[in-house]
Amino acid sequence: MFRRCYIGRAESDDFAHFPLPDTILWPDSSMGPSEVYYGIGRMEYPGAPDYHLMFTQQWHVTEDSWIHRVAASPDGNLWGFVPSDGDVIKRGDGRAWDAGAIEIGAGMVDLPANRVGFPVTGYDVPQKHPRLRDLGKIAWVSWPKDR
Repeated sequence: MFRRCYIGRAESDDFAHFPLPDTILWPDSSMGPSEVYYGIGRMEYPGAPDYHLMFTQQWHVTEDSWIHRVAASPDGNLWGFVPSDGDVIKRGDGRAWDAGAIEIGAGMVDLPANRVGFPVTGYDVPQKHPRLRDLGKIAWVSWPKDR
């Protein structure tokens, strides 16, 4: 089985020539052997361009479920996971529009009511659902500003 076991970073002056990536995040003790990094959303905190955030999608392959964690960096090179009590983007229950999976969008922005957030796409069925799934529904996840 191919395992996406780390997240790398490479920088280039053009799209034709990239060096090998530097590893910036790798599994910690909370990731099990059947979990993989599936997608990431790297963004800057609004109004603080030197504060970088990365929301990871970790897929529990055997359970066909997801957990989202957040990592922070002062410079975009050195990253560490922010302590949390579990999934930072909770899925819905039952057959809710976001009960199966949530994919992270890009670009954290200021929102009304003193909040910050970014777009996500939610699906009502899991990743390995045997039938074709719809294109998903788009929504915002948000938190109080300066949380």
